[in-house]
Amino acid sequence: MANLLNRRFYVKQSFEIYGGVSGLLDFGDLGVKMQNNILTLWRSHFVKEDDMLEACCSSLTPE
Repeated sequence: MANLLNRRFYVKQSFEIYGGVSGLLDFGDLGVKMQNNILTLWRSHFVKEDDMLEACCSSLTPE
């Protein structure tokens, strides 16, 4: 599955030409579309249905 996603450029390892960074991925065109569809479904179920508010927080934290 990982090979298929890589070949069709859903996702690729970040900074791959420099040896890559473990755990970081870049999304290609199809990956971004898939991510947006999942986020739209998630929002409609968890945010709109339950009348919740959204927040955008940092995902990288200091050591």
